[in-house]
Amino acid sequence: MRLRLITRNTSVRYLGEEWSRFNPSWFYWFFISCDIVSLTLQGTGGGMSSNSKGSSQTGIDIALAGLSFQVLTLTIFTLLACDYMLRYRKHRGDVRLSRGFKVFARFLSLAIVLILARCCYRIDELSHGYQGEKAKLVHNERLFIGLEGV
Repeated sequence: MRLRLITRNTSVRYLGEEWSRFNPSWFYWFFISCDIVSLTLQGTGGGMSSNSKGSSQTGIDIALAGLSFQVLTLTIFTLLACDYMLRYRKHRGDVRLSRGFKVFARFLSLAIVLILARCCYRIDELSHGYQGEKAKLVHNERLFIGLEGV
């Protein structure tokens, strides 16, 4: 019931479904499922690494797979959103968007950029493991707190 209510109020439905290549509810089902898979992989890898005190290469690899999958799906989402907006502008370029929608779109864009930055940082950080000379990013607490907190 709740998901049905959410899918009725999507940006695509607000602007016009006719410009979308897919049914708007498909975006929810696909991308929420991808997020669950991504977060499960990241959590599993983090748990394995934590239990082994950072010596489990398998844990690191699983966490990296989850992060990489998140970057991939977020990139696909961004490309589909850009495609939709280009199609919308091409056919409805004369329509002015409300101020509230513009604010929403800007904050959504900011969130996407920050999540991608965090994921790319974490991929680079974990690609060198937790120990050794190349693992400098793991020990940079300021960057970690800044990216995780934001």
